[in-house]
Amino acid sequence: MIWGDYKLKKNQELNLSIKDVLDLHIARKEQEVWISFERLASIFSDTGSVPTVETEQDAPDALQLKELQGTSITEQTGEDYIYDLPDRGWSRWALRSAKPEISLIPTFPDLSFIVRPDYPFRLAPGAQAKIYTRIPLSIGVFDKSDGMLKLCEINTVEMVKSWFGTFEDGEVCYWLKTTASQVVRQEMFRAHRCYCPVVIKNNSSEFLNVEKLCLRVDRLSVFELENKLWSDEMKIVHEGGDNFSDLIVSGKPPNEAPKAKLIGKPRNPVRKGIAERTFKLLQMPSLKF
Repeated sequence: MIWGDYKLKKNQELNLSIKDVLDLHIARKEQEVWISFERLASIFSDTGSVPTVETEQDAPDALQLKELQGTSITEQTGEDYIYDLPDRGWSRWALRSAKPEISLIPTFPDLSFIVRPDYPFRLAPGAQAKIYTRIPLSIGVFDKSDGMLKLCEINTVEMVKSWFGTFEDGEVCYWLKTTASQVVRQEMFRAHRCYCPVVIKNNSSEFLNVEKLCLRVDRLSVFELENKLWSDEMKIVHEGGDNFSDLIVSGKPPNEAPKAKLIGKPRNPVRKGIAERTFKLLQMPSLKF
């Protein structure tokens, strides 16, 4: 995993890679830190389906899983090299710290996600269902030696924006097609994706059509266990009416990984009692950026 702290030596470049997804370069020149990256995947290629595992015997072993998740870290040093860095479209950061220590922290992207399961379903009145979505994360870059001063944030994959809601009352979100499966599959874990358990409860008197939903990822934390990333569980309680739902976030590791360690805090720490539009969607074209 690339997450963690890196003490940058003078005239050193770190090259960090998430296999088939992102190459990240961090260099130090005196008190300046230079950052660049190249995305290798879009949200469409990243969230494509993988071969189905029919039985436990067909599941990948630990070595295969590590290769699937793969990350790597290399470094270059020396004055001759650092003063003639490859042209990668660097951003430069002149810092206060004489010896910057860079922290890379996983965080959910800055917008909610419109999640569209492969197979829509209808939820009976009074019933609840649990699904799992996989959200591509962002990399928060901080200077730990200066009180966790935030430098920048990098989406691991190219995102696509769309519109959620009505013309009068809506918002821009990221769009994501996911399996939203009812079981956790080991081969679906990747170093840059977070498994998010979502419980949907229908408190209305009518069937709830779960075709698309708006996942408010700003309320979710990121936990890690055995190189796998999880969010805390989110419960969406649909009350009917104007399609507003109450959101409840547990704030702790999910039941599937109770010993997971917190490595990324939520953007918005509010955990419950927030009514949000979740299921109603007005179809509009997607926008690339």
